[in-house]
Amino acid sequence: MAREKPQRDEGREQRIARFLAGAHGDEYERISAWYGYLEEHVRFPFRATCTGRGAASSLRLLEQVEVIDLACVDDWEDGARVTLGGDKHDLDVPLAQLTPSHSTDAESQQAVADWHYWVRMGYHFWTEDEG
Repeated sequence: MAREKPQRDEGREQRIARFLAGAHGDEYERISAWYGYLEEHVRFPFRATCTGRGAASSLRLLEQVEVIDLACVDDWEDGARVTLGGDKHDLDVPLAQLTPSHSTDAESQQAVADWHYWVRMGYHFWTEDEG
């Protein structure tokens, strides 16, 4: 079952618009802006649960994983990706599939939630309709 588009969140929209402001509609600049935002605000490692399915991932729904870093920015054409540790060592998966555990710090949770919101709103690196 597909998730419904969330209600527009002006505070989140403004926060996202601030770091995307310099991207000027360029796909690669948008990718770099998101990478920089997540790199600055997410503290690694953190525990997460797979809460979404993805064709580009071998994770099972509700599987618990350790997220150790952002994946290489060159692999972000379809969205933000992270690298897993533990028994999934060096596996890169879409961040949109993962929900941080409650023990994850608030700033990291907010940054990941910002990404989830952006994806659920239907925004993409190659479009200019957000914000």
